[in-house]
Amino acid sequence: MRNVNQSASIWSMIPCITTHKRKRMCIIFCAITVILLVLVTAIATPIVIIMKKRYSTTEKSTVTTMEKRSTAITERKTTKGHSSFPINSNTKWKPNPVIISAVNDLDRLHSPIGIYIDDDSRSIYVASWGGHCIVGWKFNQTNGEIVAGSKESGNGINQLHYPTDLIADKETDSLIICDEGNRRIVQWFRQNRTNPQIIIPHIYCARLIIDRNGDFYVSDWFNNKVIRWNMVNKEGTIVAGGNGNGNQSNQLSSPRGVFVDRDFSVYVADLENHRIMKWMKDANEGIVVAGGNGGGNNLTQLCSPEGVIVDHFGNVYVADTKNKRIMRWSVESQEGSIILGADSIGQQSNPFEVPGDISFDGDGNLYVADFNKRRIQKFLVDSS
Repeated sequence: MRNVNQSASIWSMIPCITTHKRKRMCIIFCAITVILLVLVTAIATPIVIIMKKRYSTTEKSTVTTMEKRSTAITERKTTKGHSSFPINSNTKWKPNPVIISAVNDLDRLHSPIGIYIDDDSRSIYVASWGGHCIVGWKFNQTNGEIVAGSKESGNGINQLHYPTDLIADKETDSLIICDEGNRRIVQWFRQNRTNPQIIIPHIYCARLIIDRNGDFYVSDWFNNKVIRWNMVNKEGTIVAGGNGNGNQSNQLSSPRGVFVDRDFSVYVADLENHRIMKWMKDANEGIVVAGGNGGGNNLTQLCSPEGVIVDHFGNVYVADTKNKRIMRWSVESQEGSIILGADSIGQQSNPFEVPGDISFDGDGNLYVADFNKRRIQKFLVDSS
């Protein structure tokens, strides 16, 4: 007989069932429960495994896609001056150039100064200083078109006045332009050329370059400094110079060409000091990597350099403007070598009069903008 103080069980609620029958039904119930648990486990386990695999695959695919997208953005953003071709201190270029004519109306290519090679769209863009416009054309074409500015100079939002340089911002599909005569940096969208915007007003801009983070760098020749401009925060930071006009290691004098490498070191063509300066990231002063021995034409000197680019090995290439030559300065070298122009080996005559800017394309070919001759010259890599 059950203890009245005993807690009620599920079986106490079915008094008509005998003890013997209870035991037998308990065994059957337990067996059924075990079988159900086994079946549920057998069914659920593969589902969980499949779901984990699907989640893992999806997650991995998402990460891979993001990595690829990030890599693609990085590669696109560092096109000016960079080349996927393995350029080094032994690379040579054929001495006879391919002459590129931008437009039939040569006034539109009056005094070309800044040049940008867009390998993604297979296009060339040139800042026509005297033509007050940006001219663009496709690779292997001889006729280009005006892609920014108008036929008349001015300070209207749709006009340019003595532009000096440009870069392409792939994220916004736009051209960022040094509108020097109007003392401003402007943005022209390539798909909508009727709605340009002023990004930075009141700046004596000379040259531009963009880094792999999407920040761009502007040389301010009047204030003797280079600033880094963040498009998101809309603010600028001095990264070179900014300590008055002078020839000390923390100073610049009328800076022109600017270049930034993958380590965010900034190279500056320090025009009136006849040298190329390298400013490491967050450095308070720069170091001389080319020239710096006064203006002259020997191999240890430069004379009013305008353009500068750097290959992946750190070799510096300079448009040595008043010497009418292109030079290469190897890492830690005390003197440079002439690769094109005055006194270079293999050239019967000097192809340059006032070389102002230089750039590589993805195949390693070298482009030179000649200010006085109103033309862009392309020098092919000599693979022989």
